[in-house]
Parts: sequence; structure tokens; C-alpha cells
Amino acid sequence: MLDIETETDNLVALRFLNNSLRDLLGLWFSGGMMNLERITWQSPCEVLEKISQYEAVHPVRHWTDIKHRVGPYRRCFVFTHSCMPGEPVVVLHTALMEEIGDNVQQILRQNRTSEVEDPDKIRAAVFYSVSSTQKGLRGIDLGMYLIKRAVADMRREFPEIVDFSTLSPIPTFAAWLLTKVRSAETIESLMTEPEVLEWNQLVADQADEQDQDALKYLQMTLPSNWYEDDETRQSLQGFITRMALTYLTQEKRRGFAYDSVENFHLGNGAEIYRLNWLADTSGKGLSQSFGMMVNFRYPPDAELIKNSNNYIFNKCIKVSQQIQQMLATFGLLPAPTSS
Repeated sequence: MLDIETETDNLVALRFLNNSLRDLLGLWFSGGMMNLERITWQSPCEVLEKISQYEAVHPVRHWTDIKHRVGPYRRCFVFTHSCMPGEPVVVLHTALMEEIGDNVQQILRQNRTSEVEDPDKIRAAVFYSVSSTQKGLRGIDLGMYLIKRAVADMRREFPEIVDFSTLSPIPTFAAWLLTKVRSAETIESLMTEPEVLEWNQLVADQADEQDQDALKYLQMTLPSNWYEDDETRQSLQGFITRMALTYLTQEKRRGFAYDSVENFHLGNGAEIYRLNWLADTSGKGLSQSFGMMVNFRYPPDAELIKNSNNYIFNKCIKVSQQIQQMLATFGLLPAPTSS
């Protein structure tokens, strides 16, 4: 009995210590205590190496790759702390473009290191990667402050920028959809009538005679390299896009967006601006989200604060007119939006 009481007392003390340390870290590493730095090719080599190693969204392949990501038409911002000089705490990669980007491979592979920036060609800033580097600071929302500080910095440098947006992965979408597909009893419970007709035609054309069951063929196809076949890609585009829209606007956790990336950006005040088909065809992008990516657009400050408050307090998701039209087309419940 005494041992149990002692163990309980120890657990209470550990919880108290853990909460105290978390609160202290939250104060020491609050947004106002962080230093904003822009990383360029002239930055110290050890800092560039750390940024390459810490990249969690789109892995850096080699030195030419990191040179491109900090070069012309690119901005790399980091938060550092006076207690940790030379150590990036959060890293934000941004592409400066003529319009909001819809394909991350285009951003990653387009090498513009030899070009001179033309401000007239910069109308959009696209955040394509934000990475927190310190596991001990999980739960401290520094990414939001870094984006806001980076936006302010780029507004000063490029007053003509019209749009600030992300090009974000949907990291748990594929697992969610595969669960839906594997638990379905009929193909009609998953697909709309036009989608069923198109899928049945593909099954009739491609499947062996013994594999003509449309649902089973879908269950076999999704985990495979379906995206390499033109007809299969075309047949699945409407279905996967509609399911991604359903996942982002209808699937909830305690009333908030189920997807953690989406929840982060909506909490910051962004809106769901656009869904992008096969926007990330890397192995990671296909396995996590079937290649789908989403733009979260960051509006001007007044609207940003309004969207953020409406999401946090009323659980309302702000979407663009294009997304509203897609919801209507697919017959989904309209996503609640701020007026």
C-alpha cells in the first residue's frame, strides 16, 4: 500500500515538474523572444548544413539543392534564440512566383540560381515547407509567428505581392481513404454515379476476367502504382479529389479539422484556397496523400484575425469561392464560413 502511495506521489510530482518546464519553455521561446533571420548562400556553412538536415517535408538531396532553396526567387527564414546561437529553431521555405503554385516538384526542381530577381515577376509568395527542429519545443506554436514575421518582411521587400499562400501536403489523407475503401461494402457507397460508371469502364477494359469486381479492383489499385497509367489516373481523379475535399471540410476531431496541417493553418487564419491534383508525385507524397496538395491562402491582417477567431471559437472553416463551388458540385454539405 505504501509503495502504491509513493508511486502515485512521484507521478504527481513528475506531472507538476513537466507542466512547469513546459510553461517556462513557452515563456522563454515565445514568438516575441525569437530572432528572425533570412538564410542565403552566404550564410555560415554549418547553418546551411543544419537546415538541410532538419528539412522534414521535402528532403534536401545535395548541396546544389540547398543552394537553389536559398537562392533567387526563394526565401528561407528561420527563428533563432539568443540562448541557442546558430541553431535554427523553426525553418520556413518560400517560393516567390507570378501566381500561387500548384505543383511542388516544379518548385523544387526549377533551378534559378543564375537568374537575377525581377520584382515585376513576383506576385505571390508560396510557403512550401515549415519545419520545427527541436522535439522538446513541441506544443509551442512558433510556426505561426514565423509565418507572420516572414510575411511582414516580404511585404516590405516586395510591396506588389498580392497573394501569400502555402502549398501543403495532406499527410494522413491516403491512410484515411484506404480505411474507407477497405471497409466499404459496395462501390456505390464510395463513389458517385458518374464515378462508378467511369470506374466500371476501366475495370472492364483492364481487369482480368476473374477480377471484375469493381470494389475489389479499387482496393487492389489504390495501394499500387496507379498514377503511372494514364487511364487509371483519369478515372480516379474525380473520386480522389472529391474524397480529399470531403476529408478537409467534413472530417473533424472535436469539431476542428481532423488533419493536423490543415488545423494549424486554419487556426492561423488562412482559408482553404485550392486543391491540387498530383501536385506531389514523390514517393512520400503519393503514399501519404495520393499526390494531393492544398493551398491555404493567408489574407490581409484584418481578415486573417477574423478567420482565426471564427475557427478557434466557432469551429468555422473559411474556404474560397472555388472550394464552395466544388462543394456544391459534389453535393457535400457547405463548409461553414465566416461572413
